[in-house]
Amino acid sequence: MSLVCADIELAAPAVQSISDDIKKQGWAYRDGDGLARHFNLDAESWAEFAGYWDGLVLDEYMADRGTYRYRRYSEFDFRDGGSLHKLPHAPYEQARYINTLNGGVARHFLPLEQGMVEHPFFNALLSGMARIFDAAEGTTCDWNIRLHPYRIVSNDEEQGKPTPEGRHRDGVDYIVMLLIRRVGITGGTTRVSTPLNKTLCEVTLANGLDMILGDDHQIMHEVSPINSLEIGRQGHRDALVIAFTRKGS
Repeated sequence: MSLVCADIELAAPAVQSISDDIKKQGWAYRDGDGLARHFNLDAESWAEFAGYWDGLVLDEYMADRGTYRYRRYSEFDFRDGGSLHKLPHAPYEQARYINTLNGGVARHFLPLEQGMVEHPFFNALLSGMARIFDAAEGTTCDWNIRLHPYRIVSNDEEQGKPTPEGRHRDGVDYIVMLLIRRVGITGGTTRVSTPLNKTLCEVTLANGLDMILGDDHQIMHEVSPINSLEIGRQGHRDALVIAFTRKGS
């Protein structure tokens, strides 16, 4: 079922507040409850959006041979004026100097499910983030957007690693790290730092829509491993990572 919630939109005061933080310190953190109010996002719409993480598939490109990561991937253009355009599906590639674990390989992932792309919150989320980064730039930009929904699992046999490459940047202009849910796990603390490894923020994203945004030129980030709460039971951490790059930059 597709929801008709045209009133889901990030409020202007939140756009200004978050962009001010990014301009001042290079990053911003917001809790999910507050963001849900600023988006006018109801619990039913959020639950439907979060349900798409149950459709992620095993990442078979892990150079550490791990089987703890499930994902999909799609790429979009967001054009000046608010037009979102899905690009033809293509493999995801990163330079090895950016991703020392999995870089240098063309990785073929399934695209985002069409229902997720058509969900009202999906467009509201991307347009809201674009407005934040426009404000941080001081001008309206055309953006390339790459979306990475992840499920990291942990069980008796394997520890889950949300950032198996360790502390890193993504080689883009801005990055969004959004928690979808945590189920039966401990760990998973996000650390934001300077390139010289000074800690700027250390927080465990605990509730749905908890979010960290950052200027990828100014910060690096990492997430500590996760472990299952109970022996014999698998837990998982669902998150959405969104990378914004200015077109022509």
